[in-house]
Amino acid sequence: MAEMSTTQIVCSRCASKRVKEEERLTSSKSIGSIGSWRIGWGYGVAIAVIGFGILSIFARRFVDPTLDTVFLAIGIVSFVYALYVLAGSLYAARWSRVKKFVCQKCLYEWSPAQETTE
Repeated sequence: MAEMSTTQIVCSRCASKRVKEEERLTSSKSIGSIGSWRIGWGYGVAIAVIGFGILSIFARRFVDPTLDTVFLAIGIVSFVYALYVLAGSLYAARWSRVKKFVCQKCLYEWSPAQETTE
């Protein structure tokens, strides 16, 4: 679930009080950021895909022998994809956490660090 809460901050662009606060992860090498909720979803997807891979490998005994290679390939591709998702989630989990504000009226986005520099 996204970690959002309504705050009493006023938007500097439209003066709306409908501002949401969100915790985001940002890398020092990039200007972009991702929501911290994506880390949990990444772990969940990796676990589900690993389970699907294990299921397809064990299901090989119950199918026609001509499909044996197909089920094995599905299992291997599942493990490779799960490794990719898990590595991305673990890498992003090391990023620094910042707060970001989003105006729900005009969709203007800013962070507290930007407020002090402007």
